[in-house]
Amino acid sequence: VLGAVLPILRDAGRLEGRFGSVVMAFGSVGEFGPIIAMALLFSGRSPGAASAVLAVFAALTVGAVFWAMRPRPPWFARIIALTLHSSGQFAVRFVMLLLAGMLGLAHVFGLDTLLGAFAAGMLTRLVLQGAVPERSGEILGRIEAIGFGFLVPFFY
Repeated sequence: VLGAVLPILRDAGRLEGRFGSVVMAFGSVGEFGPIIAMALLFSGRSPGAASAVLAVFAALTVGAVFWAMRPRPPWFARIIALTLHSSGQFAVRFVMLLLAGMLGLAHVFGLDTLLGAFAAGMLTRLVLQGAVPERSGEILGRIEAIGFGFLVPFFY
């Protein structure tokens, strides 16, 4: 539901401020809970085994979050700035690589791909805000254009 409501609220200018923060927080929790439930209930494993696999995935994701929060080397921000308005667009490609990696990890663990996508979105924001905070909005806009312009209509 958040994927359908988010672009409408953004286009209306309602995501800025407290209202937008509350909608994002509740929407994220509202989407994350069912994703966890699906991972546990529909995995075909016993509840204990499904919980263990989910815990390992969560531990790897937490490790990735700590990696994403560490300071980026100066060359990372330079490459993003140099390629942002070129056909290379390193930041967009990096985010797509991050997404593919987390989707692959979820697949290896036999978890729903939505869990991998959720983790990749969280990591994307952390990496971009840590590396290039002044350009993260522009980069996220390009990623959202791919998502809302192609992926959301394709999958819904």
